[in-house]
Amino acid sequence: MGDDKTKRKKLKRREKFAKKAKALAAAESAASGSSRPQRALRRREWVRKLDVQGRAFWFRDALPAAGTSTGTSAGTGAGAGAGTGAGTGAGAGAGARAGTSESSLLPGFVFRLVAAPAPATANVTETLEAETAGLRVEYADAARADPLQFAVGEPLELHDSLGEFLALGEQDFPFKYAELLHRTTLLMEPHKRQLLRMRVHRSFAVEHSTEHLACVVAKNTRIPMNVVFNGAGFLSGQDDAHDNHREWFVQLNDAFARPETGLFVCVNAVDQTYYLNPDSAAVLGEDHLVYFFAAGRLTARALLQGDLMALHLATPLLKVLLGQPLSFHDLEHFDPELHRNLAYLLAHDGVEALELDFAVEERRGGETVVVDLVPNGRHARVTDANKREYLQRKTQHILVERVAPQLFAFTKGFFEVVPHELLLTR
Repeated sequence: MGDDKTKRKKLKRREKFAKKAKALAAAESAASGSSRPQRALRRREWVRKLDVQGRAFWFRDALPAAGTSTGTSAGTGAGAGAGTGAGTGAGAGAGARAGTSESSLLPGFVFRLVAAPAPATANVTETLEAETAGLRVEYADAARADPLQFAVGEPLELHDSLGEFLALGEQDFPFKYAELLHRTTLLMEPHKRQLLRMRVHRSFAVEHSTEHLACVVAKNTRIPMNVVFNGAGFLSGQDDAHDNHREWFVQLNDAFARPETGLFVCVNAVDQTYYLNPDSAAVLGEDHLVYFFAAGRLTARALLQGDLMALHLATPLLKVLLGQPLSFHDLEHFDPELHRNLAYLLAHDGVEALELDFAVEERRGGETVVVDLVPNGRHARVTDANKREYLQRKTQHILVERVAPQLFAFTKGFFEVVPHELLLTR
């Protein structure tokens, strides 16, 4: 009886907290403007720069301050990257611009997915299973991180060409877009005289396409692809003897967006943005990582070929592909309701009354499991003193850890097609 009364009191406190957070978010939303410009601003939050000694570091820019309009931004020099030597990024911009409360920002972080070794004779499925069985996630504060390190692979070694890449990133969009087209054309040029032929059945387009895309050896992933559907043509009503690449690409995009496919989940219904499905194994079975590997290759080929993706990837996933730091503030357009509730914790004292702990509950294969965010986290209470650590760990779990195997497979497939340095210019 006493336990039920305690639970009811706790539930009432959390409902009251949620109402206050919702009211606060409504006021901030009215002040900050529409969602689309805010998402674009978030993608430009971090910029690679060179310090006076020619070493790369992360510069945090174009981040709206709490309670201010979109025209106000924070500018902080993150310091030289750990992989490029010690330093402070002198001259790159330190402190916060007028109107910005730097204390309201949680630090950015980068991560690296370190895979376990796989047998040389293993097939694609066996390789991914072996690599993710012992997968480790290594985090680093953006202030000390190497800006040339991406989520998978070793840090880039560009030496003299680094300044050229970063200078290109400072150009306006039309110039950068033209340069991107030029560089992608050069990447595709050596393969123009070759052709990969894929025959798929419309009813099993996802399954057949995954099998074909995943089995292409890495050196051939940029070769032009000819897609032919088995059976009658969808538009012509005739036998498909010609290339159905465009129709095939549209069909796969549509399939990826459907929940029953199991690859992606819509994390923001308003913006219609998608992220990797953490419970994909429950839908796709034990081979689920191969689907993400193939989807990564398909996304990369779309970038190189200029194919328009109808599936809008969530901002955190785009930032991972660009090798940019993530932070708690990325949850704003990922899961607005969750961000609203957590932001209330950051802005107000007395979090102890909510009786939160360093653990989360989530669904896995139809069951609810408790995951500790820190060792023995389900018994560690959240207080005003440690709430920033709680928000940081919860962000890392949501964006990285709970989808780590899927994220590794997707990014591995992506970067087997697109070289890392192509994305340095944002």
